Amino acid sequence: MDKNIYKFIFFLMFFISFESRGQLMFSDDFENGLFGNWDNSVQWNISNQSPITGKYSLHHNLTGIRSSSLINRKIPVTGFNDGLITWSFKVKNGNWIFGATEQLWFSLISDRADISTSNGYAIGINLNGGDNMLKLCRMEGGKAVQDIILTDLVWRAGMLLEVEVSHEYGLWKFRYREGTNPTWSIDKTGIERLLNFSFSNIGLFYKFNTTHGGQIWFDDISMNYKNLGPVVHEVRSVGHNQILLLFSEAIAPALLLQPNNYQIKTIGGTSVSVNSVRKAAGDTA
Repeated sequence: MDKNIYKFIFFLMFFISFESRGQLMFSDDFENGLFGNWDNSVQWNISNQSPITGKYSLHHNLTGIRSSSLINRKIPVTGFNDGLITWSFKVKNGNWIFGATEQLWFSLISDRADISTSNGYAIGINLNGGDNMLKLCRMEGGKAVQDIILTDLVWRAGMLLEVEVSHEYGLWKFRYREGTNPTWSIDKTGIERLLNFSFSNIGLFYKFNTTHGGQIWFDDISMNYKNLGPVVHEVRSVGHNQILLLFSEAIAPALLLQPNNYQIKTIGGTSVSVNSVRKAAGDTA
């Protein structure tokens, strides 16, 4: 950004009212004892054995072998980069620590049902190493290729964790709370805009050894989407008396190109006239 822009601009405002619309994409506490819309469920069950909350939790149900299991469900696809998405879930393990080759992840968003080979984003344990650290990563072909958020949480034996992850136009946030502790951790943040995958699924993946099968539980899984309306994402000086604005999403030309919808003031508070507005060259939105 051109530092000269700060010499005369105190603030810039964009005056249009947009309705903020929220959508609960899904929520599942498994209390009906059914898988519902979950697919690839053969190695899982809805169990009343040591549930996390209520009477039932989603429980891994394959024991005595070294293997991997997944379960997924389709999600309605929408303009994920145009609003705030929030995922939340609870997870616990038995009285053991993950081995260096074991993995557990929650696929926040995936381009296919087989999340073990998919592109997308996931948060989990041992995504790209055996350090038992909880991380949020970009996944390509089922492999973690880019760390987005490195948390300070090292997974321990017998942990119960409530996790909340959000994404809004490139800003990822993560927080957690352990057990029945009512206090959330300090937010951890990372920057990466959702890539242009054809997103279609969320899911769970668990790679385990012969002694740890059947010792993972999930519960209270939800995903919410809220369209917050466009905001000014970036301001650049592009020439004499010209600035370039980048918005978080496409805006109808009738609103975008109306000079009266903009206000610029100098550091001293004097208004600067906005004489004209045009779309930038190459903008196809």
